[in-house]
Amino acid sequence: MLTWKNIGRMFKSVGFTLIVVLLVSGISPAQVPEAKTALDSFNIGLYYYNQGNKDTALQLWKTMLENGNGKHTDIYGSTYFNIPTIYWQLGQKDSARIWYKRLLNSDLKDNDETGMLMEPHTNYKHKSAVALAGLSQSDTNWMDVLHWLNQADTVYRYWGFEGSATSVSKRQSYLNTWKVAVYRKLHQDDQAIHELLIELICASHLETFFSQSGDTLLSMVNHASFKTELDDALNHATLEQVDSTHWVVRFKMNSLAYRIPYSSAYPSRDLPHYWRILFIKPGESPTIEKFIQDVHSRSFYLQLNQ
Repeated sequence: MLTWKNIGRMFKSVGFTLIVVLLVSGISPAQVPEAKTALDSFNIGLYYYNQGNKDTALQLWKTMLENGNGKHTDIYGSTYFNIPTIYWQLGQKDSARIWYKRLLNSDLKDNDETGMLMEPHTNYKHKSAVALAGLSQSDTNWMDVLHWLNQADTVYRYWGFEGSATSVSKRQSYLNTWKVAVYRKLHQDDQAIHELLIELICASHLETFFSQSGDTLLSMVNHASFKTELDDALNHATLEQVDSTHWVVRFKMNSLAYRIPYSSAYPSRDLPHYWRILFIKPGESPTIEKFIQDVHSRSFYLQLNQ
């Protein structure tokens, strides 16, 4: 069940506690060795952090960045991300915002590989955008929350496991749930439905990951009247060709424009494994009739008849 307590846990999990996820193996508290490598420097900062001396850890990690230590490794990115995260923990939210935004403007790449099985990509910019949403929510600045969630959802996309849509789909569902909760907090239910419906349509065979989004949508609408409105909107939908493998379906509902990307080409390395694109088989050409059939096959649509 979606509650503000759950939403609070969401942004805390990507803000205050992410430092634990990003830290490389620590050193023994018995002795702080002389730094010989970037990993040594990082772990010395980690030692002071674990001892509760966050100011010293901050200074050490800032010096690492200034000197470019580990510049072309994930240690450098972890150091960069940990600095604003510690500022947030210290309650210095303005400094945290400055550093998260610096990271967004840096040359770090989210799809760089880490060599770790459970976290194969760095995702520093994505996590920074989500952290900025969490900071905005802690100040009840709802429009900024939406801004940063949309940035995390588009410009700074999440990269998950190679060859698997699971982790990316879960992250996509998490962002969708958070955005919808904020729209509902702002009493913008039509916009919340807009977010839910686009995600549910594009989820295709991955729709089980978005079951909470489907439940939320069904709880917000009168099933019979919503089905009638949706069917009417789909019957007036248009299909535009972008190039040989990409199309766009457009329709309007409750005065809001819906744009559904259609493609017969699997995403390149410029896109994560799951993205809001309705895929068809390579070589196929879509039709409005086929699009409507796809929507009609979705679990949320079938439940509108119940």
